[in-house]
Amino acid sequence: MIACDSGLVDTGASSSLTPKIHIIGLNLYELYMELAVELARASPDISRLTSELISEKSKPIAGRLFASLLDEFRSDLANPGIGMAVVDIPESRACDTTQNAFWGVALALGLGSNIFSLGRDRINDTPYTVYAASYRKSKHLADLGLQPIAPETKLGFHTDGLLAEDKVSMPHNIMLYNIDIAYRKPGNFHWVPFSMWGEKDLYMRRIGVGRPYNIKVTPSVYEGDDGNLEIVSPRHVIAPIFIETESVGTTLYLNGDVTSAAGDSDFDLAAIDGLRSSLAANAVRFSVPQKSRRLIFVRNVLGAHARDVFDEPSPDALYTRVFLRSVDDNCIELVGGKEEPRP
Repeated sequence: MIACDSGLVDTGASSSLTPKIHIIGLNLYELYMELAVELARASPDISRLTSELISEKSKPIAGRLFASLLDEFRSDLANPGIGMAVVDIPESRACDTTQNAFWGVALALGLGSNIFSLGRDRINDTPYTVYAASYRKSKHLADLGLQPIAPETKLGFHTDGLLAEDKVSMPHNIMLYNIDIAYRKPGNFHWVPFSMWGEKDLYMRRIGVGRPYNIKVTPSVYEGDDGNLEIVSPRHVIAPIFIETESVGTTLYLNGDVTSAAGDSDFDLAAIDGLRSSLAANAVRFSVPQKSRRLIFVRNVLGAHARDVFDEPSPDALYTRVFLRSVDDNCIELVGGKEEPRP
């Protein structure tokens, strides 16, 4: 494996840095496929990549082949001034498009399982969730009364949460893998570490640490076998925005639309808008071009992420973007603003 960059590189804009982007060598990718014979039996159906199969067959192979790379990932993710890691997975000429898609996902999960414990998707019982964007599905979301988060929509700075019943939690780490992007101009993925956020203390004072807020969240929506969409999580939660923890200090939950401070209808929501604007205008951010087969890890409790608008979609693509998301099984429980001990 080689690295595109030898370190953190200034891209020319005073506010934008590019993290080290690693590239997995084709020989190691093909060796991984050769050694992971048990996974080959599941190909090309990624839904058969269960938690057990990944942990027992993919994780140990990826751990041996990419030990030094994984050490770098762990170091960068633990560093409050970085908090992210990026690697590109190649394609093999020995495989067709479908097979390369399968093996790319398998390797991404193998790498990810060496970084953190991959939480299970509670609907599909897989160690990941696949998201597929299309104009047709975006219209269906609108029919459900939800605001579509299509690739053509800019996604502002936020942190990721997990919704279950009336509770919300915050994974320590997340992993995003672009299986396919059918845009000529996919834009960038952006990341602001909280340690580099110049106005963090200001907004901690304005919003309060541990203070609960009423938040309208984007619920989890799944497509059934009949093609219909089903909402499987709440649309509203009560959670703090700033949370004090023993493990990472003060972190930020910013996801959805804050409608009011719990028990205080007079709270000025302009503070929330200011917080979002402050992150977007921060003097320092990391920016990574979006591309197919690019794997991004972020330490979700150490920073906030955003992405640009995806522009100029391929007119023939059934799905304009397909990506995989895995989240850490180790989470901060946000109800009450206190971290729950890991079982």
